[in-house]
Amino acid sequence: QALIDRVFDLSRAFYARPDEDKRQVTVNDWHRGFVRAGEAKMYQGARPDLKESFVWGLDTATDAGAPDAFGTPPNRWPTFLPELRPTLDRYFQETNQVGWRLLRAFAVAIGEPEDRFVRTTTRPTTRGTMIYYPPQPPDLGDEQFGVSPHTDWGCLTLLYQDQTGGLEVKGRDGGWVTAHPIPGTFVVNVGDLLARWTNDRFTSNPHRVVNRAGRARYSVAAFVDPDRDTIIDP
Repeated sequence: QALIDRVFDLSRAFYARPDEDKRQVTVNDWHRGFVRAGEAKMYQGARPDLKESFVWGLDTATDAGAPDAFGTPPNRWPTFLPELRPTLDRYFQETNQVGWRLLRAFAVAIGEPEDRFVRTTTRPTTRGTMIYYPPQPPDLGDEQFGVSPHTDWGCLTLLYQDQTGGLEVKGRDGGWVTAHPIPGTFVVNVGDLLARWTNDRFTSNPHRVVNRAGRARYSVAAFVDPDRDTIIDP
């Protein structure tokens, strides 16, 4: 919990900086770095998402501007917040360990060998994202989202959200259910890849964010995935 709290403190510090500072680490060609509000949307025709995000992945301890020999994308770290790099790197390692344990349980639950989904995790393609949602003015209507309805495309997502609320999950009846924040817990989403890998024994669940609280919302997501050369054999 202390590590999670530290990540959220740094997230607030990062997003409190002037836009010109954050743009020093503007997202690169491999989708690592800062994404401004209005630069992301989940599907064609949707309004741009009302959020800012900072994306990172496996840190290769290099500041090269291109993927390394293994194809690992380079991260972009801000010089104005030097403690962000070691803190997010540790968070990356810790959430991967949680994800691997969960994936072992998922495998056993459907009668598969325990290591079915975690055979190749030396250089995982897991991504982490710190997300900031500004308050959403009520006059923006019902079609403006912090994040538009979507499914995640990887294996498992571990989402830690603050107490602001706004996450909604689509139920089996087609209605939207509020995923109320519960202190000390992750929301776990099954992604498209795990659904494919298990022949839909596990379902990739649509979800969205609408920040109606009138105050800023912060969350951190870890999209846990195996190595890039993993064979997906359903």
